[in-house]
Amino acid sequence: MKKKSLLLLALVCILALAAFAARTAVTPVTVKGPYPGTVNAGDLAFTFTAADIVNQNSFAAAGNEVLIVQNTDVGSQTITLTTRPDNFGRSSDISTYSLGASTFAAFNFHNANNGWVQADGNVYFQASSANVKFAVLRIN
Repeated sequence: MKKKSLLLLALVCILALAAFAARTAVTPVTVKGPYPGTVNAGDLAFTFTAADIVNQNSFAAAGNEVLIVQNTDVGSQTITLTTRPDNFGRSSDISTYSLGASTFAAFNFHNANNGWVQADGNVYFQASSANVKFAVLRIN
């Protein structure tokens, strides 16, 4: 009986931790231009981050970001952009947006505070597969 109780307690703890797991942050990259001064090798590059299909993803919003999405899979995958109600009548997420095999998509979060930024200051998004990659470009 004691062994079952410990096992049950361990399971409850694992589920509780999973429920409160932090989203995996994608760090925005500030885009250079139009007068960047000296541009060195790699200064214009950015990298993609694989989707975290367990914890999902987020980025710290400043209100001038573009989310770039790449589906590297041989089949279609989906993404969801989590929203919140706003003064334009938005009431639901952009959910299960389908990306064909080997395609890209982009979404502009200009003025993200109006309907996109969650209470913790982040924008939330997720994908159906780790074969989906994300990059966040910050335009100043």
